Amino acid sequence: MSIAGMAILLTACTSISNRLETTTTAANPSPEETISSSTEPSPDSLGNSTPRQNFSSAQTPAANREDYRSMDLSQLAGKTSLTGSDPNAIALSAFDNSDADTNSPTVDVSYPQPTQAIVILTQTGLKDDSVQDIRYRVDFQKNSSAQINEQWQMIWAGSQFKCYPGRGHQEWSTELCF
Repeated sequence: MSIAGMAILLTACTSISNRLETTTTAANPSPEETISSSTEPSPDSLGNSTPRQNFSSAQTPAANREDYRSMDLSQLAGKTSLTGSDPNAIALSAFDNSDADTNSPTVDVSYPQPTQAIVILTQTGLKDDSVQDIRYRVDFQKNSSAQINEQWQMIWAGSQFKCYPGRGHQEWSTELCF
């Protein structure tokens, strides 16, 4: 194998290993699946490698906050707890509308910062006359103090919709279906 071929192969392997995105399903999320941080070497100005902490950021189109219809968290507070030890479980408790005839929701969790979590919960095939699919973005902030264990607090939530044919838009949008 030529040196150029090896360099291309190493570059591809490094690129693949640097992509870190956590996807869990609501059925069986495990603690290993919800962790999305890693330590990897980072070259300094002299080319030496030094450890650097990286946290995945939600770079998918589903993750842009401005693409969601903001929700009033005070309306959720009476129905479910907005604080807990697992952002995934809190989001499922607040927004999982599934029943036996609906597809299980998918849940994507990212940790852009050590004290920030973003959960994207997507439900498809809803039993509704106009809304076919719904997607929620839920932002969490980690709170820790000497008096309580580490807790995650829901600080923002938003939603997007896809409509059934003939009932509105067919792409993800903040526009309501009719």
